[in-house]
Amino acid sequence: MNRKILRKILAVSLCAAVAAGAGSMGVPYFDVITGGISVNALVSGSFEYAVSSDGTYVTINKCYSSSTSIAIPASIAGKPVKRIGNEAFSSCSKVQTVSIPDTVEYIGSMAFAGCQRLTSVTLPSSLTQIGTYAFGYCTSLKEVTIPSSVRSIGYSAFCECYSMTAIKVASGNENYVSVDGVLFNRAKDRLVQCPGAKSGKYTVPSGTLYISEYAFQGCKNITEVVLQKGALNVGISAFYECESLKKVYIPESVSSISSSAFELCGDVTIYCEKDSYAQRYEQRKKMKYVVLELSNESTVSAGVITLGGTVTVNAKASGGSGEYTYAVLYKKKADKSWTVKQNYSTNAKIAVKPAKATDYDICVKVKDGKGDIVKKFFTVKVNAKLSNSSTISADTIKYGSTFTVNAKASGGTGGYTYAVLYKKKADTKWTVKQNYSTNAKTAVKPAKVTEYDVCVKVKDSDGTIAKKFFTVNVTK
Repeated sequence: MNRKILRKILAVSLCAAVAAGAGSMGVPYFDVITGGISVNALVSGSFEYAVSSDGTYVTINKCYSSSTSIAIPASIAGKPVKRIGNEAFSSCSKVQTVSIPDTVEYIGSMAFAGCQRLTSVTLPSSLTQIGTYAFGYCTSLKEVTIPSSVRSIGYSAFCECYSMTAIKVASGNENYVSVDGVLFNRAKDRLVQCPGAKSGKYTVPSGTLYISEYAFQGCKNITEVVLQKGALNVGISAFYECESLKKVYIPESVSSISSSAFELCGDVTIYCEKDSYAQRYEQRKKMKYVVLELSNESTVSAGVITLGGTVTVNAKASGGSGEYTYAVLYKKKADKSWTVKQNYSTNAKIAVKPAKATDYDICVKVKDGKGDIVKKFFTVKVNAKLSNSSTISADTIKYGSTFTVNAKASGGTGGYTYAVLYKKKADTKWTVKQNYSTNAKTAVKPAKVTEYDVCVKVKDSDGTIAKKFFTVNVTK
């Protein structure tokens, strides 16, 4: 194994032992690297192995192959290979692919740790246990699928696998599940390991209570992590060496954060709630933090509407202690008394339908789980319904003369445009004299001695249209 990686693993593990306390977690067993075959070792091909005390199976303790592709045998000396020992393949610096037979049930601590050229490994359906750091620091490993048979995965089993985009879990596994490529326990209340290629912002799913030890270790491109309401615990070295991590949001519900949780994270800022455990933790650790005050981010769908229409309140809050509820009140601007449209409720979309054409005040209140309240006010202008008050200069004219349409509107949402159409009364097809335009005066010169129909359309900014019809008699 690369000795730099070994020193890092030893340092991290010793840190974990100190943080966890003697006997509470322990340090994984590390074999001494001798650089040669052990005295009295059993050897088959490139493999050093041992037979179990009961003589029923074989454990591979070392591999000395310099090949890029290694096929682990299903049996040695007539006995099934069931275990891969600690550090067994950690010195295989050239290996790119590994084939593990369906006899193997256990992969030991650091078994493949530091195999930096390893790109592909298929875990067998017989596998039940994966040790700590088993595939740690396999920086070229892109993806792995946990078989349904696996019951136990040690911490940091896939840590600092920078190319790994997803840790998948086969269907039927009763102990683990993959959510967006991130490894969780089956109940989805514990985040076990985030793949090393995860980058940018990551929001931990709602319902996750625990962030396991070393869960994000070495996720060097992740910049922001959001823990949601209900989370309880951040484990030992959970964000160890997340060198690009800048923001972590920790809700008030978190009541335990390991002292080493943010070790070697660089310039990280914790966003937390006032008087929360997280705030006290950051103060004690002398870390940067920002207290998230309750914020009212509500909006309304429109500032101007037409009488008979509705305005939708989109209630929204952030910060505070979560568990938001919303209340909506409204009144005519000239009044003093408010009407309650909705008392405090989790419903975040509320439709208000004003009864008069006038200005209205709307008040949106957001309340968090502590009972803190922040108000936000809006003014909505309610116009009368769109009215077409257009006129024409004359309803009888001489042939060869013109009449003028004076387009005019009121009400609606303003921003009026006008269209003018005309036709001989006996016809069915209209001629467009002017399509929708802000021009309000339009001259029309009929071509025949007969009666003409004239249609004036006014349209407001909402697209509402009101029509008005006239008859013009053209004489000799």
